[in-house]
Amino acid sequence: SGRTDSSGGHHDYKNKSGLGSYHYHHGMGPHLHPGGVCPYSAPAPVYKPKPAPQPTPKPVKVFVNDKQLYLNTAPIIESGTTLVPLRPIMESMGATIGWDQSTKTVIAVKGNIEVILPIGSTKPTINGVVKSINVPGKIVNGTTLVPVRFIGDAFGAEVKWDDAARTITINM
Repeated sequence: SGRTDSSGGHHDYKNKSGLGSYHYHHGMGPHLHPGGVCPYSAPAPVYKPKPAPQPTPKPVKVFVNDKQLYLNTAPIIESGTTLVPLRPIMESMGATIGWDQSTKTVIAVKGNIEVILPIGSTKPTINGVVKSINVPGKIVNGTTLVPVRFIGDAFGAEVKWDDAARTITINM
């Protein structure tokens, strides 16, 4: 007698059942099987908890000079850096945007400030001075995304991030 194991059987060391030291029950009465494997026994189910569903983060909102921008492509957060669609942000800041297709480089100009940001590069320039950024600009679904803090700082804007509200505020 004893409890059944994961194969549905158990040891009966005193042979009280008369079936030998190892046998099966599982609703069919005590019985034996050739090779010690019961075809009616299923292994004990293995409990695998489902991972807790992750809440979908709220979309990132962008305000420039207290005016909310409604963007066709949502900002993304990558390695702690928020990337925003270049054109609507830069134009709302008063910059002129250029694109060099052959080098996949963005050229943004406002007043006497020129920013050159090659897509995929962590070494853009501001007025010819190389600046390092952690996450490079990229193209996602045909939209150029760039690090918001870099472009804000490049043109002298104050950039704030409100994590609870998931809001970027850029003030010129």
